[in-house]
Parts: sequence; structure tokens; C-alpha cells
Amino acid sequence: MELSTVKWIPWLPAFSAVICCLLCIRPAWRRYAAAVTVAAILASFIIAMLAAPRAGDPEIRGDYETGAYGQEIAAVGETVTAFRWIHFRDYRAFETEEAAAAYTAENPDLRDRPELDPETGAWRVLETTFQADFAYFIDPLTVLMLFVVCGIGSLVAIYGAGYMSGERGYARFFAAVSLFIFAMTTVVMADNLVLLYLGWEMVGLASYLLIGYYYHRPSAVAAAKKAFIVNRIGDLGFALGIFLTFMRYETVVIAEILQMATSAEHVADWRDYAIPFLLLMGAIGKSAQIPLYMWLPDAMEGPTPVSALIHAATMVTSGVYMIARLTPLFELSPYALPTVATLGGITAAFAATIATCQYDIKRIYAFSTVSQLGYMFMGVGMGLRYAVFGGLFHLLTHAFFKALLFLTSGNVMHGLHGQLDIRKMSGLRKVMPYTCWLMFAGCLSLAAFPFTAAFFSKDAILAGVFERALGYHGQEPSNWFFFLGSLALATAFLTAYYCFRAWFRVFMGPTEYEMGQEDHNGGDDAPASAAAHAESHDDGHGHGKDHGRGEAHEAGWLMLAPLFILAAGALFAGMVGYGIVKQLIWSSTATMTMPAIVDDTSALHLTLMVLSGAIAIGGICTAGWFHWLHRDAAARVGERAAPLVRLLYNKYYIDDLCERYLVRPLHAAGEVLYLIDRVIIDGLVAFFGFIPRLLGWSARPSQHGVLQGYGVAMLAALALIVTVVMLAVYAT
Repeated sequence: MELSTVKWIPWLPAFSAVICCLLCIRPAWRRYAAAVTVAAILASFIIAMLAAPRAGDPEIRGDYETGAYGQEIAAVGETVTAFRWIHFRDYRAFETEEAAAAYTAENPDLRDRPELDPETGAWRVLETTFQADFAYFIDPLTVLMLFVVCGIGSLVAIYGAGYMSGERGYARFFAAVSLFIFAMTTVVMADNLVLLYLGWEMVGLASYLLIGYYYHRPSAVAAAKKAFIVNRIGDLGFALGIFLTFMRYETVVIAEILQMATSAEHVADWRDYAIPFLLLMGAIGKSAQIPLYMWLPDAMEGPTPVSALIHAATMVTSGVYMIARLTPLFELSPYALPTVATLGGITAAFAATIATCQYDIKRIYAFSTVSQLGYMFMGVGMGLRYAVFGGLFHLLTHAFFKALLFLTSGNVMHGLHGQLDIRKMSGLRKVMPYTCWLMFAGCLSLAAFPFTAAFFSKDAILAGVFERALGYHGQEPSNWFFFLGSLALATAFLTAYYCFRAWFRVFMGPTEYEMGQEDHNGGDDAPASAAAHAESHDDGHGHGKDHGRGEAHEAGWLMLAPLFILAAGALFAGMVGYGIVKQLIWSSTATMTMPAIVDDTSALHLTLMVLSGAIAIGGICTAGWFHWLHRDAAARVGERAAPLVRLLYNKYYIDDLCERYLVRPLHAAGEVLYLIDRVIIDGLVAFFGFIPRLLGWSARPSQHGVLQGYGVAMLAALALIVTVVMLAVYAT
């Protein structure tokens, strides 16, 4: 397949979004929105698969084991242009025609010949001073991200076709999903920073629309606004980073920037030290790291497919992807990558502690997402090829198991009419057997149980951290990185504990549950009629019409089928994809400036594999003891540690502190500024507008239409003028 075909990958979902909007015109057409969306995303995934062999061919990319491709960007990826977009052009002046002709010969991209400027007598050449096209940079890292976005996106869309069946706004939902896939594929394929930023902001827009899908719910509207505003804080830094990058390198084309940043002639200055930290602000916002993490847990207000698609598998990993794509820029500052790793390690442990004391099953997995993103940040922040591979491999495995966990949570929520409190359900394995063991597979992988997918990816991250801590590959030993590695191991125990705490509570023990108050997560946006509700049961869920409101039920096969694929990925993607993903990452821009691995670290890796496996098993056994076999013991421990439990349940009261010391003061300042605008600014404008009216009002009595009055006024004015003139004459 010609590589130029990849330009259709983003545009097929874009056309799908337009078609879904048109389907909203007539109610009878809206049912086809899911089929259109699934077909478009699957077609994009197929194109990405067909392009993968060429993008990842080691004969084209070089020897990934030794880094034989060198540091030429042209040997790492190829650019495919969809169409010209932004071009600013200006003249470059030369004293002689020969000099202008020589410059033109050295730059074959210049289309115009030198011409003589009649005013100055100089020869000038028309050249492009700023260029940003709708062009796509295709390298192995791009292909890996396309597998995640389009592959997981298509499975979630299929699940959503059943889950959202019968909802008002069905076509609107799939239009927003298509828009999101278009935006996310634009982010991962962008050839230049301006196009990347456009996709970055469109992702924020699509996220806002999907989180606020139930727009009649105040909590959903508040969550959507919170996600949008918090991300704008990070995106401000990202935009400033792009501006500074253009000032430094005079281009926004990623390949050209990386080529100049990695050249032997490049001499770093203060801008090279500032750029990574500005770009990092954008990554912190999108990937929900400290301090901009608080939007992600609240984003669970959207439908469950939204949680799986945006806030587990794709959108939140865009910050990790951006850092990996621009790693050579981060390496120019000696403090940038260590800062990335430190933020990741602290966020991973911080979010894991909160997840241990949450009771909303989706919120547990939301904080788990924040924690696992911290692991990814640790990996890409180590500055070692193996650690970067681990971080990006964990991105892939996380997409499988976290999407699986959110969607199985959606099955539970669907079967219990919106109930998500794990304290109000137990023993559901008999009622939802498929969901039970599918979630079990996801929990095994999240806990990094030996030989599951996350076991291999998390081991690669831990190995990279301890390689850096112990001074492998020519690095200086570091106590700080040893602390981060120890923190990561402790977080691994907490991860295994909290995910199986939820699973044991929901599916094991006596069968008891309390139904929720919603229909299919619909709330105020529930199916328009009972007929639509019944139809959704038959067509979308496949469990018929015979269950009552007080009866839990398993999901239908349209919702279950994608979960089996995700479960297979959660269990076996580590073993199957380890070598393939390593080749892709080590043949991309993410590791192009990093030295090849020559030291033997097999003993360290084996030790960490055994240790991390034992930690995972220990966490699972602890959860089983307290939340299956001896639940009364868990209650007693909770009572004894009530202050700590309360602290973690309330998320360290950070949301309350932000509300009290940030949101309220800013709101008060906004009210003051509003009053200043209305009273002072508008008052001054109204005052100066009133002066002519006042003058007209005072002159109005003189305009009465009586000739005698006009004559008297003229004589009085003439007398006044004569008097003033006479006084002036006598005064001189």
C-alpha cells in the first residue's frame, strides 16, 4: 500500500462526524449513526495496519538494536501532505543576480526565479517564512499510537452502539465520538506543532461535548466545564512553548526542529531550557498529572464509553505521546526529563492512595488512570531507551485493560440501573458471569499479575528506573531515582490491592445488591419512551423485556463481544507485542538520540520481575483477605483508621481547598471586575454620551420657531461679540 493513503485516517472519522450531524435531522435516521461511526473508525484502523509494515520496516528504519539509523530524521519517518494550509511569504534581497541565483539553486523548494526590485536595485527571491500544512509525519511511534486510537476506539464504538441504544442524543453522541477520533488522530500524526495544537484543542472540545453529554445534569455540566478549564491552564503553557520553539528554530515542522536540535552544530541557550517546561505544562494538563489532575475523576460523569475511550485509552495519553515525540527537545535541558519522572512517580503514588478508599467503581478506575499515567511519565522521563520503551508499551497495554475495566463497570452500572457504589452490591458473579470474569482479566493486568500484559510493560518501567538509580549505561547512580523506584514498587502493591478490592466486593460473597435510580445511565436524558427503552433491551442488550426494575441482568452480546477482544489484549498483549513494540519504539524519534543498550542488565530485570510479581500477588491476597473472606476485619480496620480513611475518601481535601482558596477568590475578583466594568467603565461611556444630549436639551427652549425670539437672540449675540471686541481693543 502507498504510504500516501494514511492521509485518509483522520478524515474518515471527520466525514463520519458530519454524516452523524446530518442524521440528526430526522429521528428515523439517527439509529444509523453507530454503524457509520464504527465503519469509519474501523476503516482508519485497517489503513493504519496496512501502513504499519512500511513504517516499521527495519530495512528502511535501520537496526533498532544498535541505533544504526543514526540521527537523521529522514531515516526515522516520512511526511505525507494532505493539502497546503498556512504559508507566509516574504522577499529575501541580494546585491547581485548571481547571489540570488545561487541561493535559489541551493533551495529547490523555491518556485520563483530571482527578480530585480526597481526601487532598490536589489535582486530578490520570494520565499516562505512560515509554513504549516495539513501534513502527517509517519514513523513507528505514529503507527503504535494509531493502533491504540483507532483499534480501541472502534471497540468502544461497537460497545457504545449497544450501551447508548434508546438514548436521546444517540446520533449526537456518535458525532462527538467521530470528532474525537478525528482530533486524536490529528494529534498523533501531525507533521508540525501548529497542526498538533489544533488537534490538541479539538480533543479538548470533543472531551467537553462527551463529558457533558447528559447536559440536563448539573454535575455533568460542571464536570465538563472543569475538564475544559483545567486543560486550558496547561494548554496556555503548551502554546507559549510552541511560540518559543518557533522563535528558537524559525520553523514549526517537527522533523526540522528535531533535526536542528540534534545536530552537532546546535548550541543550547536559555530558550532550549525553557521550551521543555512550557511543553510539559500541556502534557500535565492532558495527562492529568499533579497539580492539574483533578479534572479526570469528575469526568466520569460522561457515559461509560466516554470514560473508556477518552479518559482511559487515548486522550489522557496524548501528553505522554507528546513528550516521547519531542524527547530530543527535552534532552537539551538537564532538568526537564528528571522533572517529568518525578512528577510521574509522585502522581502515581498519590492517586493510588486515594483509589484505596473510594467506593464509586468508576472513580476507583479513574484514579487508577491517573496513577498509571504517572508510571508512563516515569518511563519516558528516565532518558533511557528501555525505560522509554516501557512507558510507551505501558501506554498500549493500559489501553486494553483500562478500557476493559471501564466497560465492564458500565455493564455493572447498566445491569443495576446506575448503581456504582461497591458497598451496595455483592456476589454478582452469579448474575453477571461474563462481566465478572472479563473484569477479573482486566484486574489481573492492572495489578501486573505475572505474564499478563501490564506485567511486562510495568517491569520495563521499573527496570529502567532502577537502571538509572544504580548507574547502568554510563549514568551516575542516583538516590533520588532509587527513591522513585521504591515508590513505584509500593504503588504496585496499592494498585493490586485497590483493583481487587473492587472486584471482590462486587462479584464475590453473598449475592446482595441495591438497584440504582437511573435507566441506562440516562438520567434526565433517558429514553424518550418506554417503547424506546424496551427496544434498547431487545436490540442493544439482548436480554429481553422480562426483567423488572429490581432485577440485575447481564449485558447483551453487542456489548460483551468487544470486551472479549479487550480481555485477550489485557492478558496476552505483553507476550505477543513485546518484541514488536520494542522495535517500533527504538526505531522512532522517541529514542533516536539515546545510546544503544550494551550493558547486561538481565539479572536486574529478572530480580525486578520476581519482586514485582510477588508484590502483585501480595496485594491481591491482601484484598481477598479483607474484602472477601473477612469483610468484618476490613470494617474494623476502617474504624480504627477513620481519620486516614476520611482523608483519602475526600481526596486529601484538595478539591475543597481549591474551591475555598482558588475558585471562590477568583469568583469574587470576577464579581469586582464585573462591577468595575458595569459601574465605572460603562458609567464613563454613558456620561460622555449624555453630555451632547444635555447640551441639546439645554438648547432646545431656544428653538421655538418664533421669529421675534430669533431676532432678539441674534441682536444679543451681536452685542456680546461687539462688547468682547471692544474690551479686547481697549485692553491692548
